[in-house]
Amino acid sequence: MIKNTIPSPEEYEKADRDMDKLFDGLDEVAALFKRRFSAVPTFNQFSILPQMDVDFRAYIFLNTDADIIEANEAGLVTEMRAFVIELLKQARPDLGSKFSVDFETDSFENIKKNYDGNYSFRLRG
Repeated sequence: MIKNTIPSPEEYEKADRDMDKLFDGLDEVAALFKRRFSAVPTFNQFSILPQMDVDFRAYIFLNTDADIIEANEAGLVTEMRAFVIELLKQARPDLGSKFSVDFETDSFENIKKNYDGNYSFRLRG
């Protein structure tokens, strides 16, 4: 006998709730990150998304590839990463201290060159 593979309305609702839970607090993390680093002249954009291979992937975008090198040498990228971890601990206490974040640092220069200036294309990556 073939099992019915069409989800019930209840299963759809549960899936929606589960998906919403994955994104809980991430808008707040992004807003606080941008507020803290928007005064940095080389900062361009930030995004954080839930993932399947790790809990979250955080994307830090600076203006140019040279800015990335300078920010790494100056410790700015390390500071940014640590701030994201602290924000996640506050925004998602349900995770405790057991969560994984993958960080990608990229530049708007690269987005323009390889993704027609579209961050969404880059995030799909």
